[in-house]
Amino acid sequence: MGGSKDWRLQVTPDATAQEMKRTFTESLNELFDNREEATGRRQSLSEFLSDFERVTGTRISKGYLSELRSGVVTDPRLELIRAFARYFDVPASYFLGDGDETDSAHAELTRSLTAAGAQIGLRAGGLSEQSMRELTRLIDDLREQEGLAAVDDDYPTAER
Repeated sequence: MGGSKDWRLQVTPDATAQEMKRTFTESLNELFDNREEATGRRQSLSEFLSDFERVTGTRISKGYLSELRSGVVTDPRLELIRAFARYFDVPASYFLGDGDETDSAHAELTRSLTAAGAQIGLRAGGLSEQSMRELTRLIDDLREQEGLAAVDDDYPTAER
C-alpha cells in the first residue's frame, strides 16, 4: 500500500450511532476516499486490484469492484468482506454496521480504545524491545511519583 501517511478511517468517540450507520457501499467508498485524501493520489483500478490480491490473496474483477462501489451489489460474501477488512486494516464489523447492536458495540470499542491508557499502548506498537523496556521503566517511575501501586511484572503481556 505504501506511503507513510495513515489513511485508515479515524472514528472519534463522539461519533453518534447514526453517523456510524452506513451501507457496505458507503463504508467501502469512505475507506477509498480516506486513503486518497491522505496519500493525495487516486489509485487506478488495476493498481488497486493488484495490490488487493497481493495483500489479501483474494482476486476480484474490475467489474465486480465497480458494482460494489456503485451499490449495484450490496451484500458481498463474508470472505470478501474479511478481505477488504484486512486490506484496509479495519474490523470486518465496520462493513456490517447496519444494526443498533453492531453500532453500539463499535461505539463502545471506540470509546474504550480512545482512553488514555489504550492510546499509550497502541502507540507503543512496533517499538523495539529496548524502547519497550524504557517505556515500562518510565511508566513505573510516573506511577510511583503519583503514589499509585506498582504493576506486577507477572501480569500477562502480548509477548507471554
